[in-house]
Amino acid sequence: MPRRLSCPAQVFTKSWPTSSRLTPILMAIFGSDDYIVRAASGDFCLPGAVEYQPLHSDMRDFVDRKATLFSSFNDPRGYLSIRDLPCPYVCVNFMPIDMTPLNGPTRQIPGTQHSRAPIPRLSEEPEWMRLSTVCPAPAGAVQIRDVRAWHGGTPNLSDETRAIPNVEYYAPWFREPMLPGISRAVLERRRALGSKSGVVDGLIESDTPCRAIARHPLRRRQQTFSRVVPARTATRVLPGEP
Repeated sequence: MPRRLSCPAQVFTKSWPTSSRLTPILMAIFGSDDYIVRAASGDFCLPGAVEYQPLHSDMRDFVDRKATLFSSFNDPRGYLSIRDLPCPYVCVNFMPIDMTPLNGPTRQIPGTQHSRAPIPRLSEEPEWMRLSTVCPAPAGAVQIRDVRAWHGGTPNLSDETRAIPNVEYYAPWFREPMLPGISRAVLERRRALGSKSGVVDGLIESDTPCRAIARHPLRRRQQTFSRVVPARTATRVLPGEP
């Protein structure tokens, strides 16, 4: 699904990534300012969703091109797991509403980005994990998380929809297949020539040209680079700017 960074509805998410408060944290996590934006997306939880989402991780080790085309790592020697690496991939979640224990906050299990233990099923999950929610958090706060860590949704017992937009970032040394980007100015010129879609020749609309070397998933497999930089990872919540 195309991720558009230039839609008016996503102005909220565009202000934080360039914020003087967020950028130093990303630089500290990746040990460099040469990280790139992977995508922008998000999730939502409707009122009345009373079930827990099973704990999961957003990255895993490579299995095959069909099962793990994206967000995976492969060491052909068999020595390293994705769990052994410095943080390769960060997701910044934005809180457009106050997060409370009742409106479906994300539960996050600290330290599990390096755990090789199997992720427990819902029936096996201890109570402390179910209660390990990122709340309270005021509207305007952000949650910065290593996507390898176990996390999952919780019931939304409120009367409002809980939405969490995000922007995702890659470490300078990590890449995987990504759709090429196109600047908004170029897109407008292409539209003037006849294209009506936000996606032109497989390119995704964005406000600025993509800094990464584009790799189409049909042409290139996921890659990792040998240069590893020091990194510190944590889940933290920042209060909104005044």
